[in-house]
Amino acid sequence: MSYRTDTGFQNDPSPRARSAKADNRKVLPEVTASDRLNSDKWGESLKRETGVNDMVLNQIADTHTAIVQSFRNLLDIRENQSPEVTQAAHLNHLGKMTDKAVSRLAEQATRVQHNIDKRLIDLQSEAKEALKFKQNGNAAELRGILRGMDDSERNTFISNAIESGDSEIMAAVFDGVHPLQIGMKAEHHKAIFDNALLKHSPDLFQLRKGLEKGRDLVRDTFTDLLDNSDLISARSIREQYQAESQKARDAAAKLDIA
Repeated sequence: MSYRTDTGFQNDPSPRARSAKADNRKVLPEVTASDRLNSDKWGESLKRETGVNDMVLNQIADTHTAIVQSFRNLLDIRENQSPEVTQAAHLNHLGKMTDKAVSRLAEQATRVQHNIDKRLIDLQSEAKEALKFKQNGNAAELRGILRGMDDSERNTFISNAIESGDSEIMAAVFDGVHPLQIGMKAEHHKAIFDNALLKHSPDLFQLRKGLEKGRDLVRDTFTDLLDNSDLISARSIREQYQAESQKARDAAAKLDIA
C-alpha cells in the first residue's frame, strides 16, 4: 500500500503538514494605481496644453515618466518571482528595490521642484519686461489712491489700466507690491496679474500656468508612489516572514542550549 506524501489530514500537527503549509505563497496585498500612475503621458499632455517649449517643462515630463515607469517596473518584479527562491527572499529583494527607487525618485522630484521654483522667479522678471513696467516716482501715491477706493471702483480702475497698457499704473499695482498695499487680497491680486499677463504676454501666462500645474503633477505623482510603496513591496507580508524566521532562529537556539 502506498501513501501520498504531499497531503496531510486537516489540522494535522505533523512536521509534514507544517512543512507543506510553509511552502505556500502568501497572498500579496492589492495595489491600486492612481490616474497619475496609470499613464506616463501626463507630462507630454501638459507640454502640448502649455504650447511653449521650455527646458523645465521637459524636466517635469521626464520626471513624471520616470515615476510611472518605476512603478510599473516594481509591479513587474513583484509579479515575477523566480522559482529558484522562496517568496520571503523574493519580497526581501523587492523591498530593497522599492526603497532604492523611491530614494532615487525623491532626489529627482526635489531637483525638478527646485528648478520649477527658480523658473517661476525668473518669469517674474520676464513678466516685468513684457508688461513694460515704468516707475515715475508716483507709485506710492497711486497705491494710496487705490487703497482708498472701494472694491468695484478699484477693479474697474485696474482693468482699464491693463486694457490700455498703462505701464505706470501696472507697475504701481504689480511691481514688488504686497496686495495689502493697494487694499486687495492675495488671491485677487494674483488673478488680475494673470489677466494682465494673458493680455500682454500670453506665452508667459501659459508657461507660468504650465509650470504651476507641473509642480503639482510631480509632487502628487511622487506622493502616490510613496503612499503605495508599502503595498508594492508587500511590507506586511515581509514582516510576517521576518517574524516566522525569528521563531525558527529561537527554536534552533533552544536546541543548541539543550
